Amino acid sequence: MQRFYRRLLVFLLLLPLGWGLMLGALLWHRPSFDRWVAGSTSWGGTHARTAEWQALGEARDGVQVLFFGSSTCYSGIDPDALQPLGLRGFNFCSSSQGIRHSRYLLEAALASGARPSAVCLDVYPALWGERAASESTRDWIVNGALDRGAWFGAHVRSALDAGDLYGVVLASFLPALRATGRLPFDAPPDANGTYEGAGFVARSYPALAAPPACPDDLRTFPPDACAALEAMAQRCAAHGTQLLLIHPPQLCPETWVRPACWQDLPLIDGLAWPGASDPSHYYDDHHLTAAGAAAYSRWLAPQIAQITR
Repeated sequence: MQRFYRRLLVFLLLLPLGWGLMLGALLWHRPSFDRWVAGSTSWGGTHARTAEWQALGEARDGVQVLFFGSSTCYSGIDPDALQPLGLRGFNFCSSSQGIRHSRYLLEAALASGARPSAVCLDVYPALWGERAASESTRDWIVNGALDRGAWFGAHVRSALDAGDLYGVVLASFLPALRATGRLPFDAPPDANGTYEGAGFVARSYPALAAPPACPDDLRTFPPDACAALEAMAQRCAAHGTQLLLIHPPQLCPETWVRPACWQDLPLIDGLAWPGASDPSHYYDDHHLTAAGAAAYSRWLAPQIAQITR
């Protein structure tokens, strides 16, 4: 029995070395690393977005409006539309990023020196889930340039929230690999989008010629999402920041009732945008084309400015 325990101890001691040797070997052949460990992608602009924010340095203090949410936000809201109104914005949205993941990212941004006067949360109803989504969590961990300090904590918390234990492992060792310079971001460009700065991605898909067939969906806002939203509101209040909600425009809007935890927060309903029912502004039932996003952002910006001031 003692011999068994000695062998087990030796195995456990050598296991990290074995993993390290395997990772080192895979790093010599990047396609193998991407396939078997963590494949990077430019889809959604997460690397470009986080690298730009990192490069801002102390200039982050001059960003008055931060956006959080999903793809209806990062390819639908261009923060530069705020500039004619004397405001500067930045978009922290990513694919399938729900409210609980947005909460962790907001807390990291505030802890890292952001001092916005307003935080805009895109509340796309299809993502009113109970948990963070592993898609957005893994996207930030694998593709993001923000991976230390409060950002590291946000990635681990969101991965745990999503039940993505491998995401926790990736969040733990990828920053060290990047620090050695052996893991540069080299994913090919997004073939269907152009990163235009401030976190915004302009989509190049062709516009719809006619509205799609729409299902009859009823959405409810779950209690856990309310708890995350209330935590965001409290954190914003502690920083003197206004939290406001943005319901994105959709060609197939779901039926929903405004939950009680929204009652004290300003809400901008994208369905009130005059172009919300025009299929030529969309490339599917809820994502805007580059032209549609430009028109929507010009409509949205004055309302954000009015609430912010």
